[in-house]
Amino acid sequence: MCRFGPDEKDRDHFRLVLSNVEDLYEDTLKIREVPSRTNIKPLSRTPMKCRPVSSALFTQRQGVLGVLESFFVERSPGCHDRREFLLHGISGAGKTQLALKFAEKNKNRFEYIFRVDSSNKDTLEQSYIDIASRISGKSDKDHSLEAFEREWLLLFDGADEIDTISRLWPPGIQGNVLYTSRNPMLRSLPSRQARKVDTMNEGDAVTLLLKSARLDELSQHFKDVTLPIVRELGCLALAIDQAGAYIASGECCIRDFLETFQLHSQDLLQNEAYKGASSYDRAVYATWDLSYDAISKSAHKAASGVSTDSGSSIALQILNVCAFFHFENIMEKIFQLAAENPERRDTCGLEIDPEGEFDRNKHLPQGLLRLDHRGKWDSHNFRQGIHILLSYSLLSRDESGQCYSMHRLIHGWAHDRLTVDDKIHYSRCASATLGSSSLGTRDYAFRRALLPHIITCRRHRALISDANLSVAEDLEFSSVFLVSGHNIEAQTLSVQAVELSKRVLGATHPKTLISMNFLAWIYSCQGERKKAEEILLQCFEGLLSQDLGHPSTLFITLQVLARTYICQERREEAEELLLQCWEGLSSALDPAHPSRLAVLEHLARTYIDHGRWKKAEELLLQDLEASSNAVGPAYPYGTRVLDTLARIYAYQGRRKEAEKLLRQVLESLSSEVGPAHPSTLFVSNTLAGIYTCQGRWKEAKELKRPFEEDEKAMTGDGACSDAH
Repeated sequence: MCRFGPDEKDRDHFRLVLSNVEDLYEDTLKIREVPSRTNIKPLSRTPMKCRPVSSALFTQRQGVLGVLESFFVERSPGCHDRREFLLHGISGAGKTQLALKFAEKNKNRFEYIFRVDSSNKDTLEQSYIDIASRISGKSDKDHSLEAFEREWLLLFDGADEIDTISRLWPPGIQGNVLYTSRNPMLRSLPSRQARKVDTMNEGDAVTLLLKSARLDELSQHFKDVTLPIVRELGCLALAIDQAGAYIASGECCIRDFLETFQLHSQDLLQNEAYKGASSYDRAVYATWDLSYDAISKSAHKAASGVSTDSGSSIALQILNVCAFFHFENIMEKIFQLAAENPERRDTCGLEIDPEGEFDRNKHLPQGLLRLDHRGKWDSHNFRQGIHILLSYSLLSRDESGQCYSMHRLIHGWAHDRLTVDDKIHYSRCASATLGSSSLGTRDYAFRRALLPHIITCRRHRALISDANLSVAEDLEFSSVFLVSGHNIEAQTLSVQAVELSKRVLGATHPKTLISMNFLAWIYSCQGERKKAEEILLQCFEGLLSQDLGHPSTLFITLQVLARTYICQERREEAEELLLQCWEGLSSALDPAHPSRLAVLEHLARTYIDHGRWKKAEELLLQDLEASSNAVGPAYPYGTRVLDTLARIYAYQGRRKEAEKLLRQVLESLSSEVGPAHPSTLFVSNTLAGIYTCQGRWKEAKELKRPFEEDEKAMTGDGACSDAH
């Protein structure tokens, strides 16, 4: 015990050992003097440790300790009513060390302190027997604590499996119990009696790493070197402790650790030698392997008919699919839209497409995307799986209850533990789910939020040499890149889609022509209008050379070509094409069809650009009147036409008439798609502009507020970086 070095850490260790020796000596003297039961000073940990002692490297996390000290405040003598508190969080966050530190700091507040290992039934039962033996001399596990009228603290450590300990909760209605668990739903406690132990703040994490690595904690140089390391480790206490111990062992210097970890993270985090550098008894990945094994065991029982737990297999599917998403902002809406998208079942048939390159349905995780009898997503099974992942703290949920995230190291573990075949399978599942969820939605904020997931998924697929997406995914991802301002990536994917379509389906197949249309639109957006025109003329010729089973494709081509001409200031040619589109689409499509509405708007704008206000107004009013019996005023038809008409009035200075129509449009949009929808916000901003022209500043400011807040939210989106 006296073999300590000269530095301050070794002196701290010596003082800790000396304190325990003194406590043992005092206990021995008291037992010899008074052998009666009431005066026995207990051995405070079960089994076989005199006091709960935290790690000598413990780094202060005053927020959690302060909450514990306020809850377990010292009480008047004779007051022993039961108090319970739960520390929950992911494995490796430091829950046990916080509980031990609290007990160590407050050893004089409690007459007796016990610690039980509740990780399994056998150790828990033995712990109760040991407690009974030490306080009463009897091995009566059922009644020792229940009848023990003292101010005692029980550290109920590692209580993760509710089924395992369902009949072994601390007995009685007195004393103090501090639980540590991965499961936030371990006990039905009020929110003030539970605290999530999250990752460390960066300052504490830096200090812990330097302590563990036995480096100068005050050196600014070391702090600067350490900060990127703790960020890469996600400020997870266990990972930081083991990284520091690995550095201290001489395996790697702190300057080289970050590069080494980024190149070999999987080897290090699952390597027993890396774990052995620290005092913790298992490697970082092994702590989550235990959770996975428990869920997998439940899934096997359900599959063999031993249990009815259907959620475990779903939980594993969710975990494996999300390993190929970005680790943050995993929206439930992704799965909902993927399930409800009617076009996901659109295939070309095995004769034309034997490899399923156009089959949206082939790789979708069907177990997560079940529909009910109404054709709506049945989220019951999905949420059962989510519940299980939350209970093991493998996922966390935001306040909305519909958005999830993983710790970056858990995300890496979920990916790294898969075999190569599983990586190929689940990366395709993830890719198909993301593609299907983005198809056809006009919610541009949602599509932009998909971008980090798409980038992560594509990178993972490239790493396993499976970068080729289906044509459908190429186009869907391309549109997401386009609305997010990533034009080069959008163009690359769209070119791939066109080439693949031509190779598999032929140059004049409707799906090929749709791919070409989209590529032309991208070129047009980038100002490459000559390229756009060439592609669109090819589409037009291809459509005219075949039996038109898809008239809408022809008119969409004409529409995009007309828009290209508008951008080139060739307005007469554009107007001629739009009139052809309008006449054809009016008879071929439903009045509320998006393609028909788009042509109507563009034709009206062409008239406006030529100063033909009356012509534009007549066109819109005639069509609105002719179509009202067919579709009524409901969104999107009536709303879109009225909005365009209101803008015509505004351009002409007819502000009263414009205001009346815009109010009507705003009311319709608010009820149909909600006040926060981009279309609603856009109309609000237009109406605010009219109020500003009329000097109605207060009303204008009120309407502009949500628009400005939405713009802030969009420009404040996080980076698309990924941990793994």
